[in-house]
Amino acid sequence: MSDLGAVWLDESRCRFRVWAPLSGEVQLHILSPQEYLLPMQQKPNGYHQVTVEKLPRGARYKYRLATGKELPDPVRSLPKAHSRLPFATLMIWSISE
Repeated sequence: MSDLGAVWLDESRCRFRVWAPLSGEVQLHILSPQEYLLPMQQKPNGYHQVTVEKLPRGARYKYRLATGKELPDPVRSLPKAHSRLPFATLMIWSISE
């Protein structure tokens, strides 16, 4: 399964996918602009995902494992930080020779 992390599906819907094969359940913890928890659906091979409607860009979030431990999105974050949804949907990289 690809497309890990937060992926914008359109202007206000975002899909979150994380690989956590040792956690029986995972919740998405939205920290801002309003705090709430959403259960993530278990998918094959240890993946978990949820799609969130009406989520503003720049929202902060973490993943909560079955143990209660919360972790930032490993695709977007530095260790011990929260994750923030990107404001832009397109990033262009150039490589100079």
